[in-house]
Amino acid sequence: YEIGVRLVGSEMCIRDSHDIDGEKIKCVIDKNIISKIPEDGLVGDFINMTTLYADSQDLEAPEEGQWMSIDDSRHIVQSVSIEGTMLVIVLRENRQ
Repeated sequence: YEIGVRLVGSEMCIRDSHDIDGEKIKCVIDKNIISKIPEDGLVGDFINMTTLYADSQDLEAPEEGQWMSIDDSRHIVQSVSIEGTMLVIVLRENRQ
């Protein structure tokens, strides 16, 4: 899927469903691995970030810092925004 910079709910047709906190929700999941390099510039840390796009009528907006289960993997909510009718949730995967 390609997600535009300015996402508007009416521009996107969501066909995939994922298990979100025990419920099947139609959504798009975009996974990224981000490299975080410490100040000393030696060994970097890799962070698994996930962005979830869902219709705000299908999924209740979580709070920042809240845990969410996505397809049997636990994530912590980093940020939440709404663009049109689309809920955009940025999550960080639990490393444990």
